Amino acid sequence: MFFTVGSEPERVLRAGDTFYEPGDETITRFDATDEGVTFLTWLPLSAGIRPEVTMGEVPRQDER
Repeated sequence: MFFTVGSEPERVLRAGDTFYEPGDETITRFDATDEGVTFLTWLPLSAGIRPEVTMGEVPRQDER
C-alpha cells in the first residue's frame, strides 16, 4: 500500500507492516499496490462515541 502523511516522504507498506494516521494531518496518499490490500483498523474511543472518518481536501503542491 502506498501511504503518505502530509508532506512526508511516501512509504510503501507491505503485509504485516503497521502505520499510524495522526488526527491533525492530511493523508495525501492511501492507495493499494498491485498486490491489493486488506487492513484492520483499531479506533480507541470513549464509550458512546461513534467513529468518524472525515475526507478532506488534498493540499496543493505548494502547500506541502
